Amino acid sequence: MAYADTLYAPRLGLEQIERGRANAMRCPVFRDGVVVSPTGSGTFTLYDPSGTAVVNAAVAPITSSVAGYALASASVSSYSYGDGWAVEWALPMPDGVTHTFRTDAALVRRSLYPVISDAELYARVPGLSPSAAAPLTRASSYQDRIDEAWRMLTRRLLVEGHLPWLTTDAHAFREAHLTLSLSLVFRDLAVRTEQDGGLYSAEAHRYQTEYEQAYRTTRIRVDRDEDGAPDATTRRPAASTVWLGGGAPWRI
Repeated sequence: MAYADTLYAPRLGLEQIERGRANAMRCPVFRDGVVVSPTGSGTFTLYDPSGTAVVNAAVAPITSSVAGYALASASVSSYSYGDGWAVEWALPMPDGVTHTFRTDAALVRRSLYPVISDAELYARVPGLSPSAAAPLTRASSYQDRIDEAWRMLTRRLLVEGHLPWLTTDAHAFREAHLTLSLSLVFRDLAVRTEQDGGLYSAEAHRYQTEYEQAYRTTRIRVDRDEDGAPDATTRRPAASTVWLGGGAPWRI
């Protein structure tokens, strides 16, 4: 990329491609706070862990300003589960350059989905509900905070050495996801509301502390061989544990 090229920001993360079903792949690209539409159809390429193109420069049509590709289940049905895959989008953008956006991917049996919604936030803090007698905000939903908290949580799992798609009990993250979502909600309220900013800031800090405690105490089961069943009946900590002995840290 040339130094003077426009710095577009594709909204891409670790793609979890589920084997056994069609996967709708998308590449929204942002600049100046809005989605920027490619100037024409680009291409989609999927690489397996060996670097071989399983789908090679297939046409990626533009729908509602976003490039997409319908990955058929047959395209990956013969491959083994695992990470090390890669997705590549080559999109012609308004600056006159075809930009290539790349991200990592994994072929999985199933993805890990969140287990909370606005309803759980309203149950914990009734004042957040738009139907409350005195709602705290005018918001009708906090889905964006819930989604961002989930991305933060699954990213932390990866940093801690866990592959989210191998976790079999999403419900184990309910408290961690709920408290992190509330922390984000009240952090935003603290910034927006001058009169009660101090109170909301304290609430954001409290929920952040509760999130850290919830994450540290979360126990999960995993399916490392991806046969559809947990490897053991015992649960393991989601958080890494560091033992200090002889001056050297050990992570398990």
